[in-house]
Amino acid sequence: QQHVSRLLMDSKGNKLLSHLLRNGFSNEIILNTVLNFLEKEGFNLIPVTNLVPELVVGFGNMTDSFIRKNQLDDIEQGKKMLQEIASFNIGLSLIIQEGLVLGIDTRENTDQLIKNSQKIIKNSNISPILIKLSQYNKNQRVDFPCIGLEMIQKLHQLGFAGIAVEANKS
Repeated sequence: QQHVSRLLMDSKGNKLLSHLLRNGFSNEIILNTVLNFLEKEGFNLIPVTNLVPELVVGFGNMTDSFIRKNQLDDIEQGKKMLQEIASFNIGLSLIIQEGLVLGIDTRENTDQLIKNSQKIIKNSNISPILIKLSQYNKNQRVDFPCIGLEMIQKLHQLGFAGIAVEANKS
């Protein structure tokens, strides 16, 4: 049997689809096209961080663990690296251990990055760190880096020292 599906839209749906076809289909373009369309239709889009500000990570160490100098050095090195490659629309996250980048989140998601890095984590007294930054061209109202409980549990299980994120942007 042959299944045929039809997409039936009203005039506004057709207008949105034409904007999407004209602008392209990358994640950022789709998101921004839809947001702009909704705003032109009179919707006031409020960032979730305005509604639930306690979800945003502030400045400083959020744990009782002491951050060692070599860990701070790794965080700074990883941060610089992510900032350098941000213009290529890759590299929201990376895993670093003893100055060695074990993996960079390219077109995958952070969960896949963590899974791939398991094979190359060094057996050392210096644990790896996940660094996750927001991308400069992302729409921070609806698209910002998130860290979930499952990710934290997985990193703990793998012996990571922690997660470094940008203050007030995650």
